[in-house]
Amino acid sequence: DRVWYVPDWLSAAEAAAVEAQLAASDESAWTQMSGRRVLECGSVMAGSGRGLLREALPPWLTALSRRLVGDGAFPPMLVPNSVAVNEYAASQGIAPHADGPIYAPRVAIVSLGSPALFYFYSRQPELRSALEWDPDTDTPRHAPDGPPLQALLLQPNSLLLFDGDAFSVHCHAVDAPADGVEVAGEAAPLV
Repeated sequence: DRVWYVPDWLSAAEAAAVEAQLAASDESAWTQMSGRRVLECGSVMAGSGRGLLREALPPWLTALSRRLVGDGAFPPMLVPNSVAVNEYAASQGIAPHADGPIYAPRVAIVSLGSPALFYFYSRQPELRSALEWDPDTDTPRHAPDGPPLQALLLQPNSLLLFDGDAFSVHCHAVDAPADGVEVAGEAAPLV
């Protein structure tokens, strides 16, 4: 009950502008992970490798953050200041995981380009105390108990928000279907 989906949050022109900014971003700023490419904005790893240092968001992401506040997705005192851009090619996704405290208390996901199937897994009460990094999936290591609880089809230009239990005790994943395969919610109820 702490999940919101907003279709067409971005207009086609706004989405094209965001995609152009991403295409123009410095290639060296992207990190190749297992199953995706990631661009982190708003924070940088501390020189010691332990912890993050805050840095300014680029202007185009600052504008999106302000829009989230203006649209009521975040209160004015919690303007989003950290962004992870995940790029998934065909047959790529991200393993079930929980987001770390840098994204607390609410996550906003803007989908671009093509649809994606996003899964929520049932309550994982021990999840926060048992996180350690899995180098094979480039996500926090753990295996959720059981099949997905729910699947959401994220259409291009849509916005997904979640907080509360959806953030703190459930985990989520982005499906990585095989090339040429359309997934229609066989593993969980499709919303």
